[in-house]
Amino acid sequence: MTDRSERQSHSEQLENIVDDLDEKVAEEREAEGVPGKPSDREQAAAEADAAEGPGQEPPD
Repeated sequence: MTDRSERQSHSEQLENIVDDLDEKVAEEREAEGVPGKPSDREQAAAEADAAEGPGQEPPD
Protein backbone atom coordinates (compact mmCIF):
# COMPACT_ATOMS: atom_id res chain seq x y z
CA MET A 1 0.00 0.00 0.00
CA THR A 2 2.93 2.34 0.39
CA ASP A 3 3.36 2.50 -3.38
CA ARG A 4 -0.23 3.57 -3.87
CA SER A 5 -0.10 6.26 -1.20
CA GLU A 6 3.22 7.53 -2.58
CA ARG A 7 1.71 7.76 -6.06
CA GLN A 8 -1.30 9.61 -4.70
CA SER A 9 0.96 11.96 -2.83
CA HIS A 10 3.07 12.51 -5.94
CA SER A 11 -0.05 13.13 -8.01
CA GLU A 12 -1.27 15.66 -5.47
CA GLN A 13 2.12 17.39 -5.52
CA LEU A 14 2.01 17.62 -9.30
CA GLU A 15 -1.52 19.00 -9.22
CA ASN A 16 -0.42 21.63 -6.69
CA ILE A 17 2.51 22.61 -8.92
CA VAL A 18 0.22 22.96 -11.93
CA ASP A 19 -2.26 25.03 -9.89
CA ASP A 20 0.54 27.32 -8.69
CA LEU A 21 1.83 27.80 -12.23
CA ASP A 22 -1.69 28.54 -13.51
CA GLU A 23 -2.08 31.20 -10.84
CA LYS A 24 1.29 32.77 -11.71
CA VAL A 25 0.43 32.88 -15.42
CA ALA A 26 -2.96 34.43 -14.65
CA GLU A 27 -1.33 37.05 -12.41
CA GLU A 28 1.25 37.94 -15.07
CA ARG A 29 -1.40 38.24 -17.77
CA GLU A 30 -3.56 40.35 -15.49
CA ALA A 31 -0.59 42.61 -14.76
CA GLU A 32 -0.09 43.03 -18.51
CA GLY A 33 -3.79 43.73 -18.99
CA VAL A 34 -4.39 40.58 -21.00
CA PRO A 35 -7.38 38.47 -19.92
CA GLY A 36 -6.25 35.03 -18.76
CA LYS A 37 -8.24 32.50 -20.76
CA PRO A 38 -8.93 32.48 -24.50
CA SER A 39 -12.65 32.67 -23.71
CA ASP A 40 -11.96 35.78 -21.60
CA ARG A 41 -10.08 37.36 -24.51
CA GLU A 42 -12.95 36.58 -26.89
CA GLN A 43 -15.44 38.05 -24.43
CA ALA A 44 -13.31 41.19 -24.01
CA ALA A 45 -13.13 41.58 -27.81
CA ALA A 46 -16.91 41.15 -28.12
CA GLU A 47 -17.48 43.74 -25.39
CA ALA A 48 -15.15 46.17 -27.16
CA ASP A 49 -17.06 45.66 -30.42
CA ALA A 50 -20.37 46.18 -28.62
CA ALA A 51 -19.06 49.38 -27.02
CA GLU A 52 -18.25 50.81 -30.45
CA GLY A 53 -21.79 50.13 -31.60
CA PRO A 54 -23.15 49.89 -35.14
CA GLY A 55 -22.56 53.61 -35.76
CA GLN A 56 -18.88 52.92 -36.42
CA GLU A 57 -19.53 51.05 -39.66
CA PRO A 58 -19.38 53.00 -42.93
CA PRO A 59 -22.73 53.63 -44.65
CA ASP A 60 -23.82 51.32 -47.45
